Amino acid sequence: MRQVRGTGALVAGVLIVLAFVLAARSAADAPATSDIAVIESYTRLATSGALQVGAYSRFQWHHPGPLPFYLLAPFYMLGAGRTAALNAGAAVLSLESIGLVLWSLWRRRPPLAALTGLSLALYAWRGAEALTSPWNPHMPVLPLTALLVASADVFAGATFMLPVVALLASVVAQAHVALVPTALAVALPTALASIARAFGRDGGRAARCSLALAFAVLLLAWALPLAEQVTAEPRGNMTELARFFLGRHGAGQSLPAAVSAWSDMLVGVLRPDFYVAHGWPFVESPVRWAEWMSLLLVSVITLGTARALLQRDRFMASLGTVLLLSCAVALWSSTRIEETIFDHDVFWIIAPGLLMLAVAVEWLARAGATLANWRSLSIAARPATVLCVVLFTVTVVIAWAQVRREVLRSYEPPVEAMTARLLADDILDYMRRAHVDRPLIRIDQDAWGVVAGAVLDLQKRGQMVAIEEDWVVMFTRAFAPTGHEDATITVAMPPLHLRLTAQQEPLISSHEPIYAHAVRVSAP
Repeated sequence: MRQVRGTGALVAGVLIVLAFVLAARSAADAPATSDIAVIESYTRLATSGALQVGAYSRFQWHHPGPLPFYLLAPFYMLGAGRTAALNAGAAVLSLESIGLVLWSLWRRRPPLAALTGLSLALYAWRGAEALTSPWNPHMPVLPLTALLVASADVFAGATFMLPVVALLASVVAQAHVALVPTALAVALPTALASIARAFGRDGGRAARCSLALAFAVLLLAWALPLAEQVTAEPRGNMTELARFFLGRHGAGQSLPAAVSAWSDMLVGVLRPDFYVAHGWPFVESPVRWAEWMSLLLVSVITLGTARALLQRDRFMASLGTVLLLSCAVALWSSTRIEETIFDHDVFWIIAPGLLMLAVAVEWLARAGATLANWRSLSIAARPATVLCVVLFTVTVVIAWAQVRREVLRSYEPPVEAMTARLLADDILDYMRRAHVDRPLIRIDQDAWGVVAGAVLDLQKRGQMVAIEEDWVVMFTRAFAPTGHEDATITVAMPPLHLRLTAQQEPLISSHEPIYAHAVRVSAP
């Protein structure tokens, strides 16, 4: 029976992947702009193994690693290089994380798996955009929930899950630097406990093999960031991160401000004003019960963990401890945010909150049943299994519908996207007429979103360009000037365009409000 279930799950997984890939392939080859264009450019670099850094930051460094882009790369290639393939890949990675969470909990506690499925389905319904988003503040949310559950599973004795913990910790840490403390706080004790178990009195060959495989996963996952650190000039990205975080002199956030952001996201899925982060300055929710609900969640999880310890329930004690630890690290991380808190800085905190809601409800239900002298309030294994399958199916449908929305949008691209394509056409036309091999692109600040789309469009056509040094962090060193550029193209908004016109710099592209001027230079 177990083999039949495993085969059925495998077939279902293949069909889900196929459905999302086919949906992506049906999209139009529409141009992208702004951050999505940058993400697609990074993914294209990953398809050729040329990407060594993670997503860019406004602070002029990169997030710790490129692993999320390498996970998206196969879907991008199978999806015929369509932008919607990024959404399809992100959706599959999210669904894999949900499936892992439900399977791990179902093995240990079927009723909790059903409640968690309900919590995750609620998140999928209210945050469908994040479910399928390749943007790094959105993408690691569900892998983080899987990491928390998998770590608890390992603590409770499932050493075969250690390589999964290594992979998930690498994914979330490389996706967003804000998740590094949580990934370390959860994965490091898990690794130490596994080492002690593998080489202890009860350690066996299977435990040591799992440990070796986890080590191999870590080496593979971090090979490119380490290579970049060693070879980059003048400094590697890890050095840049260390200089930024260790050299800060700001006070961070006040405790009230941090608690407000932390609590709003911890119970965010329940708030009527919940929205998916878009890079806006964080505004405290008018919902005043968020802080009290967060305090209640922490209290219930604390009491439930203590009770599980007394009852020698290793898994629930481990899960409660992991959730409390991640919750505490999330609050501490919120106090360390420099300057303004943006919604994407704290969006990830919803991940432990989704699990805490399910665990708290399950523990409160059990406590209520005990007080009422009921023998059991638990759902039998079979109904819990059916409920998990139904909720997972609902989540798949929500994700697929969101990807289909992205596909339909590709047939009606916005004006900015079409401007990016026209700009790329004009740049290529100029390069052919002027016999330019590799131009240097200078970017007017407010034109960067269109330029990102144009650079991606050129990249898709096999034409790489150089970007001025101030913008190289955004586009990666693959676009760094070499000194052999034979033309300078300035993409300008109207004020700069007027100045360049007054200086009689030739105009090669005009699509209000975006203009491009070009000057031929002699390459050394």
